[in-house]
Amino acid sequence: MRRLLMQVDLQSTPLPVAMLPLRFGWESWQAERAAAHTSVLFDGFRNGIDAGFMKALSTLDGCHDLITATSHHQHFLPEATWLAVQYGLSGASLPVGTIQVIGSLSRVARIQNLAVIPEVRGRGIARATLIRCLRSCRSLGYDAVELEVTSLNTPAVELYRSVGFVARRSYIQAPGG
Repeated sequence: MRRLLMQVDLQSTPLPVAMLPLRFGWESWQAERAAAHTSVLFDGFRNGIDAGFMKALSTLDGCHDLITATSHHQHFLPEATWLAVQYGLSGASLPVGTIQVIGSLSRVARIQNLAVIPEVRGRGIARATLIRCLRSCRSLGYDAVELEVTSLNTPAVELYRSVGFVARRSYIQAPGG
């Protein structure tokens, strides 16, 4: 499968204000909400291109392992990791989106995953959550943010390009990685 390494320069790219639809909001990273991030990651990827390609995304346990590994990484950025939620009439929140980020000493942050559950796609939640994350990385002093995406995941590639990401290189990765 062809993968793209994409990067956005936070110093030169203007970022709009991150705005979610009415009755949606964000929660900052809290370890006790790791299961919510896991659930969204699984629901967001399980029927997509990447789940057939990356085994960890095809199971709840695999997604749990990814969230755990990311949140325990020595350069994990909790300040740039967000859970998008939808508020019900009772005030309860339903997790609908997640983004997790790892920093580095080179001042380039790396988005590990961005996922939105299918039931709320098309409302700008992924875009707003991505922008919120990029603004957080910029405020933490990062110069750039990078990510990897499957080239056939056209909606994701278009989203990333729309906020300033450019492809730096492409490569072929065997399934299961």
